[in-house]
Amino acid sequence: MGSLGTSRDLEDLRDALILFACFLLSALIIALAVRQ
Repeated sequence: MGSLGTSRDLEDLRDALILFACFLLSALIIALAVRQ
């Protein structure tokens, strides 16, 4: 049961990282678009 909990935590962390990466990517695209 303990390992299941840690794997769920890892999944939540991965989802948060994916959301953070998407946010950074969109911010980068907006910055490039504004600069042009």
